[in-house]
Amino acid sequence: MTVFFEALRWSKAFPELGFKIFVEGVDRLFTYWCATKKPNGREYGIGDGSTDWQGRVVDENMASRTVFRREFGLPDRPPATSLFFPDAGQVFFRLDWTPSATYVTFDATRWFGAHNHLGCNGITLHAHGHSLLIDSGSLTYHFAHAATINPHLLNELAGPYRKSTRVHNTL
Repeated sequence: MTVFFEALRWSKAFPELGFKIFVEGVDRLFTYWCATKKPNGREYGIGDGSTDWQGRVVDENMASRTVFRREFGLPDRPPATSLFFPDAGQVFFRLDWTPSATYVTFDATRWFGAHNHLGCNGITLHAHGHSLLIDSGSLTYHFAHAATINPHLLNELAGPYRKSTRVHNTL
């Protein structure tokens, strides 16, 4: 997010450079960045995402968003608890923005190639501090090292099965 934040600062400081970066667009990126984090700070793990990665907690993301919004004169308020991102084909619901919130996602992304999985219309659920319904995401790319020892291992562990519909919670 800092790249977009800095680019926006440059576009305002040096309009003669001709950068066309809009505050509303960067604000939407910050909101999406916050929305994609489970209440415990982990990624929600869509497609090749991984829920193993321990990200910044939601409070830290929200703090960064607040700094941005204050600097550019936007109202100091949290995002809505129900968010729809039509270009991404994703919906996020949460009871609130606390670390103990119940969090539900719905994925209606379209097929976009090798990094896409057959999890369209998939849901995830995180409640009471636990992920109850998950998107299998990526097993991890750490298996690539194991594949140098046993080339068949990577295909067995990270092959077509992990991208199939049956390993996703689809409607």
